[in-house]
Amino acid sequence: MNNAAEKLLRALETLIGISEKQGLGLAEARSEAAQVEDEFETQLRSRIEGLPTSAPFQLPDVTQGLPRIQNQHAQHLKRETAFLDAFGALMPLWAEPATRECAEQVHQLLRSVRLIDLGADPARFAQEMPPFPERDPLPGSGLRRQDIFGAMLGYQQRMREFMQKHQEDMDRKLQESDRLLKEALEIARSMVA
Repeated sequence: MNNAAEKLLRALETLIGISEKQGLGLAEARSEAAQVEDEFETQLRSRIEGLPTSAPFQLPDVTQGLPRIQNQHAQHLKRETAFLDAFGALMPLWAEPATRECAEQVHQLLRSVRLIDLGADPARFAQEMPPFPERDPLPGSGLRRQDIFGAMLGYQQRMREFMQKHQEDMDRKLQESDRLLKEALEIARSMVA
């Protein structure tokens, strides 16, 4: 029984450690995305005003992000393994009358974390996105190049606001997930003591 409680404790500590690392990675990724957005908006404003741009706008090379993607995948695998280890450790703890109640509490907390991990329906995200401006000006519509850039800039700003709200919602869920993991850790510590 104590062995299972110690396995549970290690799995929960691993989950919390991974969550902290992922939070740091998320902050870094958001910072880089904001820099790209700022540069894109600066380029659009320059074109709207007819000013020369310092250099043609180019999105960062997709392969630059591969190490981050590989790291995220490795962290995800560790997280899933830790969840499986935690659920495996809960089985013998639940089988013992002395630890059943605590095991059930930890199970419910981990269940809630997994449901938070699933997030909202992706279709909802797509439905809530701001509509993209007209792709091509209609012949004879009088839309000039600056008008097209202005429409793109407006869309970019609406997307930034939309993403900010989405990120705030994600942050609340991540904080709730972290809180639940810490609560589960405290219960597991009580079983080891």
